[in-house]
Amino acid sequence: MANAVFKRKQFVITQGEDNIKRFGDTQTGSGKVLQRSFCVSCGSNIFLEHNTGDYIIIATGTLNEEPEWVPREEKYVKGKRPWIDSIKTQSAKL
Repeated sequence: MANAVFKRKQFVITQGEDNIKRFGDTQTGSGKVLQRSFCVSCGSNIFLEHNTGDYIIIATGTLNEEPEWVPREEKYVKGKRPWIDSIKTQSAKL
């Protein structure tokens, strides 16, 4: 699954909010509760968020448009399957 992290203020649900089911996942690596949001019709992961924090993690397959950016880093690689290649990243522009 490919996810992208956005600032919460950049995130807008444009349609289908009534089809989103959320639950609090307490079994996380950080020990913080993670709100997981899924489509009630198909069960697809849509986004994840902590109750506190300024960021939201979005499943990239749910984006309406092709992003004009490439990833800057790869996270949680210790759980990555050995047959998945590393992604190509670009340096952050300061």
